Amino acid sequence: MSARRAAAHVWRVLAELPQQVLLRVGERLRQAQPHDEEQVPAAAVGAGEALAGQAQLLPGLGAGGQLGGDRAGRHRNVDGSAIEQVPRRHHHVGPVRIPDFPHTPRPPPRYRLFRPMDSATPQKRFAVLIDADNVSAKAIEGLIAEIANYGVAIVKRIYGDWTLPSLKSWKDQLLEHAIQPIQQFRYTVGKNATDSALIIDAMDLLFRAKLDGFCLVSSDSDFTRLASRIREEGLMVIGFGERKTPRAFVTACDRFVHTDILRGAGPSADAEEARTKRKSASELVHDRKLVDLLRWAVEASEDNDGWANLGAVGAKIMSQQPDFDARSYGYGKLSSLVEATELFEIERVTSQGGRVDILLREVPPPSTQRRR
Repeated sequence: MSARRAAAHVWRVLAELPQQVLLRVGERLRQAQPHDEEQVPAAAVGAGEALAGQAQLLPGLGAGGQLGGDRAGRHRNVDGSAIEQVPRRHHHVGPVRIPDFPHTPRPPPRYRLFRPMDSATPQKRFAVLIDADNVSAKAIEGLIAEIANYGVAIVKRIYGDWTLPSLKSWKDQLLEHAIQPIQQFRYTVGKNATDSALIIDAMDLLFRAKLDGFCLVSSDSDFTRLASRIREEGLMVIGFGERKTPRAFVTACDRFVHTDILRGAGPSADAEEARTKRKSASELVHDRKLVDLLRWAVEASEDNDGWANLGAVGAKIMSQQPDFDARSYGYGKLSSLVEATELFEIERVTSQGGRVDILLREVPPPSTQRRR
């Protein structure tokens, strides 16, 4: 038998063997030194060495180290004894060892993946429901900016009878701010069906949508029960309306903002002058309602040393008077308003994290001595 035919025969035999036998084949071929080319061709030796490097140690072969085969396909040694081997259905006994190849470094990526920054406090999700019959379209720009201070407006809907000419001023604002108009015809004269449609949609969103709060934009007291019901479910309610809004609807909300103090609301000349005019210290001190509210909030939030955190003071004020806003007095922040009254001592403390806490306490009245 020529070396080429012998090598082809060995390759056919090796192809039929299970993986468990290939290891012993390679080992026997490498141990047969020097090799007899008539029995084990050089090509078979190279094949056995390559296979031995990729197989696992399994049951051994006969002592002859040479393979033959019968017509039934059973592999035997030269002496005729059968080779002990595992049945084919039990071939897999472990992972195959992969030969080592020279390490090729991976090229750097052409583009860097963008990963958004994780926010420590995720923004709250709000549904904005607007009653077009009781709110002016001029307040929509400041309204959207004010809602952005509390969270993200996921749902923005406005309700009204859009066949009426009185709502024509709203149409240009809807496209600019992506507000969905809801058409509701009047069934009878003098009856407003818009409120009912808004309430029904609000209840559907309350139990179906994943929201953190509602923004009810209206000056109508019909939404008082709706605001109370939403708060019973643990959601925040922010109301927006004009100064004429009934007190019942104002107190039913967690926070109420008057639309006349928002940017772009009302007539440009009068409203802008009213918003930018600041009240002096004497005017603030003579406002007994404001002074009593501030003193009560500070006293309710102070510690043993008499100092109160401004954040806790603001929370107390909101719980007592939801429509309180420093902008109504011409000041952009509560800290500026408190400092302008000159009734409280203010101290700013910087924590280790870099946050600035504003502490305040009431200035003690001047001591008076009795005359002898």
